Amino acid sequence: MAEEIEKTTQKTTQKILEIIRENPNATRREIAEKLGDITPDGVKYNLEKLKKEEKIRRIGPDKGGHWEIIQNIKQNSQKIRSKISQ
Repeated sequence: MAEEIEKTTQKTTQKILEIIRENPNATRREIAEKLGDITPDGVKYNLEKLKKEEKIRRIGPDKGGHWEIIQNIKQNSQKIRSKISQ
């Protein structure tokens, strides 16, 4: 049962990351509407989890800000470093 919940949470966070990639300005409500099977509070929980895992960060205020995926920044930095060192 716990393993099933963890898999569902992982799928949800992956879907949230995909939505943020498509639209960094997406609100919790918009993300919930796109997912269809989660409330804005459920999205908030998952966003907080992603922030704690340092996978995303919020840039700017709640209204008018946007999400940034840290994972992509780290991957791009590593690619640049490896190209420079060659």
